[in-house]
Amino acid sequence: MTELKIIDSKQIWDKLNAKMKNDADFAKEMEDFVEFYARKFVRAAKSEEKQKTATEIIEEVIYSQIFHGYYLQSNLIANEKKGSETFLDVFWQNPPGVTLNQIGQVMKLNFQENWHLQKGIESVNVRVLNEIPEAFDIFGMILLEAANFGAFKATIECKKYEGKVNDTKEFVFGSPYDLQFINPQIFIEARYYSNEHELWDMFLVDTGIKESQWIGSIHLSTIPSNSESFYLLTVSISDLITEDEKMQALSLITSKLPQQIKDKVQIRLYNLSDLDVFTGNK
Repeated sequence: MTELKIIDSKQIWDKLNAKMKNDADFAKEMEDFVEFYARKFVRAAKSEEKQKTATEIIEEVIYSQIFHGYYLQSNLIANEKKGSETFLDVFWQNPPGVTLNQIGQVMKLNFQENWHLQKGIESVNVRVLNEIPEAFDIFGMILLEAANFGAFKATIECKKYEGKVNDTKEFVFGSPYDLQFINPQIFIEARYYSNEHELWDMFLVDTGIKESQWIGSIHLSTIPSNSESFYLLTVSISDLITEDEKMQALSLITSKLPQQIKDKVQIRLYNLSDLDVFTGNK
């Protein structure tokens, strides 16, 4: 029987702490991730006292879950054997956005559906259920998505990972050959693009328990005129997303616009309750 390689948890913890101290981009990515989910959790609490409790709980929990996912995936990768590979070659070649959207399914396949529920989190789970029951479902979602993110980071930092995408300045919202995340939960995927138009569909991330779900679209149009071009940015977002998070998403989307477009753009935000797609008869 082949002996398992075990990467010590302290080794992983020291590695992540060192990256937080020495890698400014990594630290900023972690802080933004934690802030996004902490805000979501605290806003779900219905009173000032409950929001105070939520604030006390959530940051440490998110970091702990990121570590949990990173640790499990690091050990899974370390024990992959030549000839009986855990991961297909394409897994290591997928671009980062695709990898992040698939990691939940990968972890569920290799472990179990509740793989993200580490023992140390049980007491916090009970506390949230008893003290902030209205935020319990959101808390469960955060536990899963933070662990997924940790597993994702372990994947793309592995030496086997080759899934890079050449940066392109041709399109405003990023390379059409990858999924572009505008926040930790929402990504956009290119549908149609030309010199005058970019059309992207917007989705919630696949968590491994819930599949990706369409929630809207982004359409940037360039309207030429005799003197100079005018731009129209149309953003449609499902009512599944709260008003606060819609405005956050819109802010992040518009931040990607270059200044020459920002100066001449009209922005329209539509709230969606449903979508029907019709195609012409051939």
